[in-house]
Amino acid sequence: MTPGATNFLLDDLENCNFFRSIELCGNDVILDAGDNFDSYIWYRDNNADGQIDGGDTVITDGDPDNDPSTLRVTEIGQYLVDKIIADPCKGFKEIIEVTLPGTTQFNPIVTLINDPNNSVEGEVVTCPNDGDLLPKIFLCGLNDTELLEINIPDATSVVWEKLDEGSCTDSGDDCANKNSACTWSQVGTGNDFMASEAGEYRVVVNYQNGCFTRFYFNIFKNPLNPQYDVTDIICNSPGNITVTNMPADYEYQLLNAVNGNVLVPYSANNGSGSQRDLGGARDQGT
Repeated sequence: MTPGATNFLLDDLENCNFFRSIELCGNDVILDAGDNFDSYIWYRDNNADGQIDGGDTVITDGDPDNDPSTLRVTEIGQYLVDKIIADPCKGFKEIIEVTLPGTTQFNPIVTLINDPNNSVEGEVVTCPNDGDLLPKIFLCGLNDTELLEINIPDATSVVWEKLDEGSCTDSGDDCANKNSACTWSQVGTGNDFMASEAGEYRVVVNYQNGCFTRFYFNIFKNPLNPQYDVTDIICNSPGNITVTNMPADYEYQLLNAVNGNVLVPYSANNGSGSQRDLGGARDQGT
């Protein structure tokens, strides 16, 4: 026999899954599924099972480049593309995982709030528009602050920014403001940031080759600054505690500092300038 070229078809090619990953370097990235297929259908693999099913969302970028084989995405996650071509050729599916640059793939402020071993108080909510998590930090009192310490060793720099809330439309209570028209001001650099003022914030993590990641969070602050005057119990003279600088819609209670027992309940004290005689009570309250 004389060797020669031959052509053959792989009938089961359409059952193959081709997987690859790509970094979201900056605001967006272009996914390219290759040319010469008759049509392309792009999906967001919401359940991340690598299969095109009812749990997935058909997506499009509006095809600004007039090329259906490409898709511009701005969010990390798993994407699918169904590449269709007429028989006898076989179409097939690609799975593309879009990741953040660097080793930090999750909002570090969420990690701080969820870690029971630190003092950062807050909650984490889910934005109904895109499913992203938004951490909210709570500062209690006029002089309360909280040191935010993150560790991103592979970053070239870390920058903390605060939103000028008058520069763009509000995004709602539970969603980060990612509007490109917004103006942000630098308020810190490095892995540590002292949270002291209410507002909408983001931490920008920069990497080599111009890549960066932005993680958003909000800070809420209660400006309460109560004051008090104390008169000690001396012999048979009753003591007195007068609480001042309190809004009318706030209440306070008096506790035994040793065992935590309630000496005077909330219902007995409210409004600015409330006071309480201690009478002959010998327990020291706080």
